[in-house]
This record gives sequence, C-alpha cells and structure tokens, in this order.
Amino acid sequence: MNYPYYIITWQEGKLPCPPQYRGTVIQRQFDKGHIGGRRNVEKRVTTPQEALRIFNQDRTQRTVYEVKSPQTQRRRLRYEELQRLVREAEEEKRKGK
Repeated sequence: MNYPYYIITWQEGKLPCPPQYRGTVIQRQFDKGHIGGRRNVEKRVTTPQEALRIFNQDRTQRTVYEVKSPQTQRRRLRYEELQRLVREAEEEKRKGK
C-alpha cells in the first residue's frame, strides 16, 4: 500500500430489515426508520486531489482522514488542511516536470 492515503467516509441509505423479521411489526419499524440505522461508506484514495473532489460532492456529510504511514492512526483533516495538501502536491508535480 502506498502512503499517505486518504479515507473519505459518509452515510447513505437505510440498513435492510433482517430476513427473520420480514413480514412482522419489526419490519414496519425498520421501514419507518424507528429502528435500524444507516449504511457507512468508506472510499480510499491515494491523492489529495481525488479526496478533495469526493469531499466536495457533499461537504456537510463527508469526513476526510489521512493515514501517513503504517504505524499511524487515521487523522481527521479539516477542509483548509486538505486544500493546502492539494496545493503542495500540485507544486511538487510542477517542480518535478
């Protein structure tokens, strides 16, 4: 795995009703949203540009994390930090050419 990489998380949809409860009162509660929850989605990308693009699709519901090396935990990035990383990556790309 290449480091650093970025993880974008968000929630979508409803969790389906378990098969053993279909056709019961519990299924109606799942369908109405009284019980159950939402599905968590994680997308892993290797560039800050791609992370910013996905994050900008819905800024209020998405969170971006950075993993710098195998020994570090994921670290939540603010929008300003992500923009700074994108600028730095673009500058390095220009210098490298």
